[in-house]
Amino acid sequence: MIIDRIEYYEKYSFLGPRFAEAFHLLNTTDYSKYEAGRYEVEPESIYLLVQEYQSKSLENATIEVHRKYADIHTILQGREHVGYADLSTLRPGEYVAERDFQQVFGKTDLLTMSVGLFMVLFPNDGHMPGVRIGESESVKKVVFKVRL
Repeated sequence: MIIDRIEYYEKYSFLGPRFAEAFHLLNTTDYSKYEAGRYEVEPESIYLLVQEYQSKSLENATIEVHRKYADIHTILQGREHVGYADLSTLRPGEYVAERDFQQVFGKTDLLTMSVGLFMVLFPNDGHMPGVRIGESESVKKVVFKVRL
């Protein structure tokens, strides 16, 4: 897992050309004007999700991992906690290959995400996005999916 400020994105180009492309787009495109939905960048390699939702209680949140794609999360509006735990400390649930999604179970540490930050999550990073900080609030975010 990596958490940093968006303006420092260039120092992560060592992750490879797909990450470099996603970071470049993240830094040069105003996704706040995009409607919620899925947008293809490079078919089978990079796509992004613009998401809008109300942050939820910890009890209603789900811990997930992915096998084929890494995530790059950034908040456009609002703020949220993201639960984090290394996969080795979590109990596995069923993997759904067509969604590259596996729910996992256990305890996480809560990290705060707000406008100006990004978080990169790899297959060993159990993450639980969308958890409210205090009262529920509107969140708009972009999640890049980068094929590994």
